[in-house]
Amino acid sequence: MDFKGAIFDFDGVVVDTTPLHYRSWEKLLIETHSQPFDDIVYESVVNGRRSKDVITELLPHLNESQQQQALEFKQKHYLELISQGELKIFHSTINLIYELAKNNIKLAVASSSRSVHHILEQADIHNLFHTVISGNDTSQGKPHPESFLLAANGLKLNPENCVVFEDAKAGVEAAKSGGFLCIGIDRKNKPEHFSKADLKVTDLKEINHHSLAGLFKQRY
Repeated sequence: MDFKGAIFDFDGVVVDTTPLHYRSWEKLLIETHSQPFDDIVYESVVNGRRSKDVITELLPHLNESQQQQALEFKQKHYLELISQGELKIFHSTINLIYELAKNNIKLAVASSSRSVHHILEQADIHNLFHTVISGNDTSQGKPHPESFLLAANGLKLNPENCVVFEDAKAGVEAAKSGGFLCIGIDRKNKPEHFSKADLKVTDLKEINHHSLAGLFKQRY
């Protein structure tokens, strides 16, 4: 199979929203619900998953209406942090995106975030992608592969022709269960989260179009 498409998770891959998500969850869980929250909870329960699924797991005592209110509270605080200019872009990712585009690779974002379109516009990088899948487009959260499969379909490509870039364990599992080649980005030195990835890096500056094309040749 030839290398034709690249699908990027958003949070932690294209933009460094992890600190903003963390602070938003911290405000919701600790300040509002007196619920324990730390790095372990974030990595094991939150990272890479839909906020709706996280709230259901961490605040199971809330009814559906209360869970929706909690979701809106968290999202409001998160967007406030972004509007304050605290959004950081991973320039190594953007550089790779430009290189792949020059080599006629189709590009997509597949994110669990409901606000991905807004943030892409805010960062002025929306036009880099042929297809954008957000949390509003899916009924199944990661580790289900639905978002990546929708992205591949939007690119009019088979999963076997696409590589997925992920920084979360649930995302790697989603990519592999969907039949994609997967690059795991281990920014926090947690190699156990990327055991299923085809290649693990600490930053996307470590790879390029040539090395990715080589992975496809090795695989197939």
